[in-house]
Amino acid sequence: MMSFDERGNTVREDLPNGGERNCIYDERNFLVCEMETSPDSATHSLVFGYDDRENLIYAISSSGHLSKFFYNEANELTDTQTMQLRKKDAVQLSFCS
Repeated sequence: MMSFDERGNTVREDLPNGGERNCIYDERNFLVCEMETSPDSATHSLVFGYDDRENLIYAISSSGHLSKFFYNEANELTDTQTMQLRKKDAVQLSFCS
């Protein structure tokens, strides 16, 4: 089963494994948070950030994995960087819940 917001975005989806996916969108209609809960209640979250040109510039997982994306003046993806955040630098993703 799927649920949608007034803009037609998927906000809740039942997954084939019995889990659930919930999504949050910002005022620009961009996905900013995705949370997946497994049948055993384990939760994995992703937070996304965008620049003023509507490019995805980062994704951070609840496990502390950070992906950064870089673009040229033509909005073409030119580079990506990934890293594991140290525990003391990890971002709290509680606003997703």
